[in-house]
Amino acid sequence: MLLILPNIAKKQELIDEANRIRADIESSILVEGETITVSIGAGLYKSGDCRTDLLKRVDIALYKSKTDGRNRVTFSE
Repeated sequence: MLLILPNIAKKQELIDEANRIRADIESSILVEGETITVSIGAGLYKSGDCRTDLLKRVDIALYKSKTDGRNRVTFSE
């Protein structure tokens, strides 16, 4: 899933919002009595980026979240 948050332009704002989304999902969604967690890769558009560049960086961050233990946010530099 991809979310575009056009009103966020700073790294810490993005991390805070992603963590809010992650925590909301964890605290409110149950499947067969089990909580659902999410791993999130996050990134900001850099001047000169094309869609592919941004998506590639965020995808790498997502997989880092998964390998680092899941249920976390990783920001792509």
